[in-house]
Amino acid sequence: MSSVVVYAYGCGQPISGLEHALAEHERCARFWDALVAIDCDIERQMLTRAQADNPELDAVMTRIAELSAHLAEHP
Repeated sequence: MSSVVVYAYGCGQPISGLEHALAEHERCARFWDALVAIDCDIERQMLTRAQADNPELDAVMTRIAELSAHLAEHP
């Protein structure tokens, strides 16, 4: 098994090995998932507000979903 090392910025010596890299990857994945959840929540809030201002938005969004599904079936 080969050894994996992680270097700190500006440092010539490894700060730790594979365990640190795996832990950092896990932290990045959790952070990204949290950002995606926040983005989805904000998008839902914006659509709710837009639908209140424009009742026809539901019909438009439904049509977009139908056309997108059609495109996915017939690339």
